[in-house]
Amino acid sequence: MDIEIITVGTELLLGDTLDTNSHFLSKELKNLGFNIYKKVTVGDNTDRLYKEIKEGLEKVDMIITTGGLGPTNDDLTKETAIRVFEQEAVLHKESYDRLVDYFEGREEALEGNTKQACFPESATVLRNDHGTAPGAVLEKSGKYIAVLPGPPAEMQPMYENQLKPLLEKKADSIIYSESLSIGRLGEWEMAKKVQDILENYSNPTVAPYAKKEGVILKITAKAADKEKALAMIQPVKEEIKEIFGGLIYSENGENRQTVLYKLLKEKNLKVMTAESITGGLAASKLIDIPGMSDHLKESLVVYSDEAKEKYLKVNSDTLKEYTAVSEEVCREMVEGLLENYDTDLAIATTGYAGPGDNAGLSFVGVGYKGKINIEEIHFKGERNKIRDRVAGRALEEAIFIVRDNS
Repeated sequence: MDIEIITVGTELLLGDTLDTNSHFLSKELKNLGFNIYKKVTVGDNTDRLYKEIKEGLEKVDMIITTGGLGPTNDDLTKETAIRVFEQEAVLHKESYDRLVDYFEGREEALEGNTKQACFPESATVLRNDHGTAPGAVLEKSGKYIAVLPGPPAEMQPMYENQLKPLLEKKADSIIYSESLSIGRLGEWEMAKKVQDILENYSNPTVAPYAKKEGVILKITAKAADKEKALAMIQPVKEEIKEIFGGLIYSENGENRQTVLYKLLKEKNLKVMTAESITGGLAASKLIDIPGMSDHLKESLVVYSDEAKEKYLKVNSDTLKEYTAVSEEVCREMVEGLLENYDTDLAIATTGYAGPGDNAGLSFVGVGYKGKINIEEIHFKGERNKIRDRVAGRALEEAIFIVRDNS
């Protein structure tokens, strides 16, 4: 089934309100195996909405709208959908009785809200348990229009509890995905290593993505059920694991800090950070995880050369000869943590966040069980994006050194 999603509201069109409804519906419909043909936002204009629905139904089997079901004069989505199908609305007694209960019989309130309880007799009315505007599914000649309310707190439960069960009866397959998070590589480098897989698989498909949390490969299968989809995905996943090996640090979206926390907990380790360019971002990511207080006792922000000398005993001659942004200084920062503080795992960062010609040049150091790894990295972008990426890379390197030396 091909589906078009229309979000209705001038506030969405002008950017005053963020459209989260189409994002939610896209993910839900994809998981049911439906094809999302198109997504569009239309302002509170009945002629434009009529045209979009009318033309859309020439190409798709169903249109799902959100918004425009309220009692005011600009809430005309349902009325427009009814006009497209050339149907007539009549009072739906159950919906009207719910309005009577909601407004405690107040005539003035009922008069202003009665239009919300009017639907074609053939419509499947979707009860609204979180507001006054019911939704509905209209049908004509094998084509469908589902109208849902705009507020996400009303739309999502109406979809989950009432529209989704109806759609599941029409679904003959599901779409299921799993993902692998790859460390140390950029999106292009990662994609190059699996070029043959990207080109040769059609079901399941394999696609590279660059996200804030790093680069991932998503493996997606369309099948009759989840069990069959997993059986299709597993051999492809194993093939990818053979290619990347230890560079895979997590599966199915588990972030770096969660992976590192599990390692720290499993091995009962203490970790400490000394951060220059990242200014505490690595430690902040770690303490997002409940229970991290058992492993991260303290962290240092050593932004200046003086702080590096004072708290980490970095040699002043090293700073003068190599500058603070160097492999040599990063190594002494790691050594300073291991030698002067009670920690099993040491993480250090130093670099140039920008602006300037050297922006993005950074060093990440990790130390564990007598081994110290220093990585030189070059990130591009805005200052705080660089800092965030360096912090994430530092956690990656911490995961790798613990895994490789345990």
